[in-house]
Amino acid sequence: NSIHHVETAENRIFAASTSGILVYDVQDQSLHTYSKLNGLSNTGISCLKHDAERNQLLVGYNNGDVDIIGDNTVTNFNRLRNAEVIAEKTINHISIHDDLAYLSTGYGVVIFDLQQLEIKETWRDLGPSGETLAVFETTFLNDSIYLASANGVLAGNINDNLLDFNNWKRFNSEPFSGRVEAIATFNNKIF
Repeated sequence: NSIHHVETAENRIFAASTSGILVYDVQDQSLHTYSKLNGLSNTGISCLKHDAERNQLLVGYNNGDVDIIGDNTVTNFNRLRNAEVIAEKTINHISIHDDLAYLSTGYGVVIFDLQQLEIKETWRDLGPSGETLAVFETTFLNDSIYLASANGVLAGNINDNLLDFNNWKRFNSEPFSGRVEAIATFNNKIF
């Protein structure tokens, strides 16, 4: 009754409420569910992303937890939940580029290695003066990453040192002078 997120795979459709995931198999038209009773680590699902290359589903939570569902197993990654971060820990969005997942959070972007299942690095304190900046979504175009944030849009070349807030190009004047919550790439353009 309260589906908030939908993600598609080749033969499956994933739909999530805050407390569980419904999996619809397109070929045999069967339904399967995941909840805290059969494998999910938590409730408070905040986002989903299907990783087609590894055929797994990434599940982000309000408390910073990440579950990885693959081959009927659920692996929990709780280092973000347990991290000593003062800002909001919610995983707002997950995007995948190459073998990395980019987790948008209330304190920046966490880059998660999907092969090693570990954090590669964290881009924090991305505000104009190096203060905490909430990131809501990310997208890619060519060799650049774009962030929808609490203070407009940021763009950076993924080959640069993006740990340094000075290396980001900022689009934070009208019409982007405030909070931008969504961003996407379509037809070689950023929307």
